[in-house]
Amino acid sequence: TASVAGTASAAEVAAVLQPRLTFAPDELRAAEAAAQAEAAGSGVAAWQAVARTVTALQRLDCGHDAGVDGVTTAKEAELLNATEAILDAAAGGEPLAMSALGHMYLLGDPCSPKRNLTWATHWLEGAAAAGQPSALAMLGFLNESRALSRVYNFSYATPAALTARYPPAGGGAYAQGRALYEAALTSGGSVLASLALGSQYSNGFAGVAAS
Repeated sequence: TASVAGTASAAEVAAVLQPRLTFAPDELRAAEAAAQAEAAGSGVAAWQAVARTVTALQRLDCGHDAGVDGVTTAKEAELLNATEAILDAAAGGEPLAMSALGHMYLLGDPCSPKRNLTWATHWLEGAAAAGQPSALAMLGFLNESRALSRVYNFSYATPAALTARYPPAGGGAYAQGRALYEAALTSGGSVLASLALGSQYSNGFAGVAAS
């Protein structure tokens, strides 16, 4: 108030513009390191965090802007370790890991393995067979959109075992996609499945009446 009124002294102005530190920099760095270590947790927690990011269709932070070409940044090293843990967990049949690996191969994020549609569908199908929601939703999208054939000229059909487990009402790619979306919602929930079904029912397409 005093400075607005123009009555503040030079010392008062300096005190506002140059506040004293109320912490020691070394203590702050130590606190930040402790917080990062707690957030990172164990190796399992670290890969699960990466897997959840990928299956939520969010981009991974490679940390490229902080590094130099040809030099692996700390963030890249963390992601590499997490990806190796995901590979090991997926090979052991862990549903979230299988779904994450399928998403990685499908989307081809710069921080993850290169796009490989054969491996993508392999791991997504394995995760979907285990009832993993994000894998079910993504396979629903691939059925409904037929993106693999339209964009990549890649032939894909839902395995008979999944079709039998999640039978489409009426047959066809749209119906199969909707069955997988609904399975994703009842298996734990999926934002992608919710948006897709909401769009179908609000617009009255893909074989459903507007509601």
